Amino acid sequence: MSEPIDEARFPVIDLPPEANTPEAAVQCLIAELVRVGKLPGELAAEVTHQVWHREKLGSTATGRGVAIPHARNVAIAGPVGVVGRCTRPLDWPNVLDGGSVWVVCLIVASSEGPGDWLRHLERLVRTLRNW
Repeated sequence: MSEPIDEARFPVIDLPPEANTPEAAVQCLIAELVRVGKLPGELAAEVTHQVWHREKLGSTATGRGVAIPHARNVAIAGPVGVVGRCTRPLDWPNVLDGGSVWVVCLIVASSEGPGDWLRHLERLVRTLRNW
């Protein structure tokens, strides 16, 4: 059984209807991280660029309605994130199972070792698959 999402660490928000593309959804989630003080505003553009650079390497849509766009940034002390629930499905490029995305979880972490980063992602994927 998976653990519930720790909303103190990863707040859950309902994405507004205008966040109807992957780009708009990510922009909304980055703005939420800035709004709640988890991401300095001056890093928003840089993190946005890093998220889309990562997405070009391969889709972060894991299937079963979930996408986990993410980036690593040396200015971040530890992992921060936000989960967005979509009001309508998103057409995310290259979804593993060919479906739509209903949940977008944005994660930004420090440039810690790859093993630590992969453990964070693995735990989140396990949680979201049963959410």
